[in-house]
Amino acid sequence: MILSYALCGLIYGLVSLKIMAEIFLAKTNHAASHVFISLSLFASGFGIYLGRYQRFNSWDIMNHPGTILGDIFNRISDPFAHPRTWAMTLLFGVFLHIIYYGVGLHKSAKSTPPLI
Repeated sequence: MILSYALCGLIYGLVSLKIMAEIFLAKTNHAASHVFISLSLFASGFGIYLGRYQRFNSWDIMNHPGTILGDIFNRISDPFAHPRTWAMTLLFGVFLHIIYYGVGLHKSAKSTPPLI
């Protein structure tokens, strides 16, 4: 049951990113859209790291904003002191890229044939 929730969240997250990328593409070009996608996926990888290894939850940003923002600032300001943070962020980001581009979500809606 947990796996089904995780997969559902992953699918909805990636489809939401596709929608946002199409909106971004309408205002910019393909290169900027791919940069937006990559930044979003690596930011998601960092968020996964914060939740999985630092044990932060989504409500912590409201309940303890100083703690979570201080931890994020500490990791960004001195990245060489936290190699595990950046290794796991890179790993999760690459994993999300493989899924996003592997299932073909990067293709424009205009270029894909209808399902029916």
